[in-house]
Amino acid sequence: VYVCYGIYGVWAFEAIGLAAVTGTTGKSLSAETLKPLNKRFIIVPDDGEEREAHMLANKLGWRGKTLILNYTDNTKDCDNIRIQFGNEYLKNLIGA
Repeated sequence: VYVCYGIYGVWAFEAIGLAAVTGTTGKSLSAETLKPLNKRFIIVPDDGEEREAHMLANKLGWRGKTLILNYTDNTKDCDNIRIQFGNEYLKNLIGA
């Protein structure tokens, strides 16, 4: 399950057919909320939110991994990438 920091990120993953979650206010999703689901989570932070993503992954232990995307000047999250370059591009970028 992919973890995004905002509803637009969830929509981007939904558009390419992948499961994603977010907190009610972006980075508000906690490890304590995710752990009981007993899933593996790939945290895909927005540009500039990498530190928070690594902290969440550390708290999740074996369940958490971060995927840091290389954002261009005109993108700041995975949905910006999807809009500018297309669904298949985002899917290939994240390795799905």
